[in-house]
Amino acid sequence: MFWQRFSQLSLVLFCFLWAPLFSQNVSAHPLLPRHSEHHATNTKISPHTGDSNPIAGASIQAANNIWYTGSGLDSSNYLLIRRWNGTTFADPLHRTPYQPNEGGQAVLSLSPTQTWLIANGMTAQNPLQILRFNGFSWTTYPSPPLHGEAVNAMAAINANDIWAVGSSGPLTNTFTMHWNGSNWQHITSPNVANKYNSLWGISARATNDVWAVGSQQNINGGDTPLMMHWDGKTWTITPSPPIASLPAHALNAVTMLSQNDVWTVGLGGLIEHWNGTRWQIVSSPIPIPSFLSLNALSTLTANDIWAVGQTINCPSGSSCLSMTYTRHWNGHTWQTVPSPSLSVPGLGTSSLLLDVHMFATNNVWAIGTGNDYVFFERWNGQVWQITTSHNVYF
Repeated sequence: MFWQRFSQLSLVLFCFLWAPLFSQNVSAHPLLPRHSEHHATNTKISPHTGDSNPIAGASIQAANNIWYTGSGLDSSNYLLIRRWNGTTFADPLHRTPYQPNEGGQAVLSLSPTQTWLIANGMTAQNPLQILRFNGFSWTTYPSPPLHGEAVNAMAAINANDIWAVGSSGPLTNTFTMHWNGSNWQHITSPNVANKYNSLWGISARATNDVWAVGSQQNINGGDTPLMMHWDGKTWTITPSPPIASLPAHALNAVTMLSQNDVWTVGLGGLIEHWNGTRWQIVSSPIPIPSFLSLNALSTLTANDIWAVGQTINCPSGSSCLSMTYTRHWNGHTWQTVPSPSLSVPGLGTSSLLLDVHMFATNNVWAIGTGNDYVFFERWNGQVWQITTSHNVYF
């Protein structure tokens, strides 16, 4: 098993906050991470829980066009990238050697004949790898003349208006990049002075209405929410309300219903809402020793939103257990809804959900991972059920 990408910040943060919880013998590898909506978006696994897993990101475009990519290598020691075609997990066979510790990737599928993959650079000698799949073969596109960037998520308004966000440094400054139909261009984005800054999620509704979320380091060394908005000309940071509980609050995903109706979720189960004027906390993080991370969002209407992720529980004297987690917004409250976790014979249960997409109120798909497996869950309007599981190395 290959380690999921760790930033210096998240590793320090993990040790500070969660090391006491994982001091037991951990037999089930706890995991964590990004979201989907009306406008194409992909998500990634946030690094904030210190998990180990080969999967870095996923994109659900249709029930027969689901992609995942990884920070590890496939069984032939090449870049890990596969798609679900409705029947099997197909390997598009892009044979690019890849260093497994260079970081995760972001994948975004707009249709079966247009899928973007960006593999992170992470070092001055290794620029971003930008690839597009046309349904038959891959084409490589030049990256902006920068090195050391990490792309964590992508979102598209249309095929000629696509955003990618992450960090440079890495994690020293935010990083945003835009596809205009001809080339990828680096777009300047703001940062909090002398802090670690990174973007983990993005949602794009219009050319002049894009939100990106992530984290910045506070004075105590923990993470605080970072939200920024693109108005068609510039990125601007918007303030987040103060949070009094845990010292770590990274945002993993954001989704937009309208200019005045935006949701974001993240570490600890934090949920915030934008009403067109300001951000408001709707659900605060749960306390230690339980851990909750919301990794992805998908919306149909203002009264029908799903958020997915994972919980980690470490009962005294026993191993930590990572389980899937789903929460639903009915227009009035966020309610926890039971969801199954994948149990692998001989390996036990270790699961998280990293992406979700709503096709209808009674047809919601989520993709999860754990113990080197990828699996799908489907909401049929009454219950979540695991439909498919697959070992990523076979």
